[in-house]
Amino acid sequence: MSGTSLAATAPVAARPAVQAPRRTGTEWMDFARVAGMVAVVTAHVFAPAVRFDLPDPSSPAWLAAMAISAMSRFCVPLFLMISGALLLAPRAGLPPTEFYRRRLHRIGVPLVVWCAFYLALRSLTTHDGLSRMQATREVLDGGVYYHLYFLFVLAGLYALTPFLRVIVLNASHRMLVGFAAVLLALGALDQAAVVLLNSEQGNAATRFLPYMGYFVGGLLVSQLPLTPRLIRIAWACLLGGVALGTVGGWVLCVSMGSVYVEYALLPLSPSVMLTAFGAVVLLRALPRRAPRLTSSRAVTRLSALSFGVYLVHPAVLTQLHNRTRFPADLPGMLATGLGVLAATLAASAAITAAGRLIPGVRRAF
Repeated sequence: MSGTSLAATAPVAARPAVQAPRRTGTEWMDFARVAGMVAVVTAHVFAPAVRFDLPDPSSPAWLAAMAISAMSRFCVPLFLMISGALLLAPRAGLPPTEFYRRRLHRIGVPLVVWCAFYLALRSLTTHDGLSRMQATREVLDGGVYYHLYFLFVLAGLYALTPFLRVIVLNASHRMLVGFAAVLLALGALDQAAVVLLNSEQGNAATRFLPYMGYFVGGLLVSQLPLTPRLIRIAWACLLGGVALGTVGGWVLCVSMGSVYVEYALLPLSPSVMLTAFGAVVLLRALPRRAPRLTSSRAVTRLSALSFGVYLVHPAVLTQLHNRTRFPADLPGMLATGLGVLAATLAASAAITAAGRLIPGVRRAF
């Protein structure tokens, strides 16, 4: 490179001082993706403990499993907020046609491949299988498997991104805050109506709408000055959200039944909103306190695996859950959960890493 050649031939005394790498404001995102990857697997590992395996919601084991679940549920909001911070940033954007081409390449292939994979898995593991009509309905509903809704959400958000960018570039900061707040409030109301009142849920074309608040909010949170006061607020939100989710889940379980516990853990519940805000701010602040950790080569490599691990891990976890039940005592519950977590992460990361090495296959990860 020409710059390197000039530096090599210049006298030592004339060389400029070495400058620190320019900060782009995205240094925290690799470590945040790794944290989100671990959190989403943790959430799914411990879900059966509070829903099925532990019958006593007042036992230490149940309360611990609920607290772990509440702590880990910032994962989906985190991923959405990172996407919003990157794609809505007020810098020169791609023309819509080029943007759609790149996003289709990124999300289109995984959407098709993993929908087909999990439909096949369900057909093989369901007693009567799945008919073509049932499979088609599952895809149109935007479900297929419990985690794949996220791909439909991303696809919808990507479709609106060029238009949202126009709003971002022309609206005042106060207007954007109000926009994000209204979107989050509508999303929270929608989720409460679906879970608590059994109203109709969205389909593949509309699943993204309740999550737009996180997408727009991600840009706003990524721009907040990391003052000591904000860090204190973030810790309060994180701990308060976990406490609210744990207590709220207990109340729902006792008063309405274990099936309603999930409401306290869904992405648009008030407790998860608080937890997610706190987690994102604290993860943003982490490079200042632990720069070697957040910029390490291992973190960069693991971050590259996070999307694939998200897609793969339910297939691994389902097999482990079929062979494992959570014991009712606290030490046994924790040991079982951590063992399943470690095995799921290791297997999912290995499958993803192997898949990314195979030409053609890597596009699915």
